[in-house]
Amino acid sequence: MNKETLQLFRTLTELQGASGFEHDVRRFMKQELSKYADEIVQDGLGSVFGLKKGDETGPRVLVAGHMDEVGFMVTQITKNGMLRFQTLGGWWSQVL
Repeated sequence: MNKETLQLFRTLTELQGASGFEHDVRRFMKQELSKYADEIVQDGLGSVFGLKKGDETGPRVLVAGHMDEVGFMVTQITKNGMLRFQTLGGWWSQVL
């Protein structure tokens, strides 16, 4: 892996992106997509699309992903140091 790719991964993993709080990730993705796309679109739900124009003879390609990550909010620290938390957004119990 080259240094540029490693730095990109580092930057992405350090951005805050819990469900409902993807603002930093959205801003970063718009900035990065603008290097390659002809147009950047954000819909009413906050999804970001980068459109690259081609000619009608070429293939149509869609690359999809998501910006959020599993997030939790600590609601209590018990006397014995255990954490109680509330989930942010949806999550699957098998992720833990």
